[in-house]
Amino acid sequence: MIDEVVLPVCINAQFIRHKKTFMYYRVTDNVLSFILFDKKSFGFEGGIYIQPLYIPSESLVLNLGNEVWCIADRSADNYRLYLDMEPDKITKNIESCAIFLKKTAFDWFDKVGSPKGISDYILSNAKESSWFFTPDKWKNEAKAYSDLYLGKYETSIKSFERFISELAKDNVGSWVDETIKNVKTLVALVKTEPNKINEMLLQTANEMRKTLEITA
Repeated sequence: MIDEVVLPVCINAQFIRHKKTFMYYRVTDNVLSFILFDKKSFGFEGGIYIQPLYIPSESLVLNLGNEVWCIADRSADNYRLYLDMEPDKITKNIESCAIFLKKTAFDWFDKVGSPKGISDYILSNAKESSWFFTPDKWKNEAKAYSDLYLGKYETSIKSFERFISELAKDNVGSWVDETIKNVKTLVALVKTEPNKINEMLLQTANEMRKTLEITA
């Protein structure tokens, strides 16, 4: 049912269906924009997200975006999909999700779904920024890598420094230590051998495509 209603809308916006999950996506300059219907114990939740492929990761990341029912909070019950719903209600809610995509989500993706869009919007006071329902540390990480990708090295370093400070303050564990170590190594490379940065980010993006099984 989700595919029947949502897929034509996504195809019209040049999104394609992932072969293994209820995800519809497109890639713009190595930024993945995606719509995900995530299976939960009670049913499904639809959300809209972006993920810069030039940021190393081991999986799909839902930090940069939010669930549809949270964004459209005045009518949240129109979007959630519970297993015990009557078929007509499920159909109606899926159709509401499709309308949300056409009227709101694709415009958001057009604005933020690129390195420049992330750089411009993710820490701004614009409405689009409020849909990145995530702590500032992850916003700073995304901005740092996006500015790095765009060749804006000085602003990138400042965002990396904020990211490290926030990460160390709010989290503990070996993964934090490893992340901070890797970022410091990256910042040192930016300062000493910036000519190597672009190739490294493109290599990361290619590896992420394989990890996420992205064909675009």
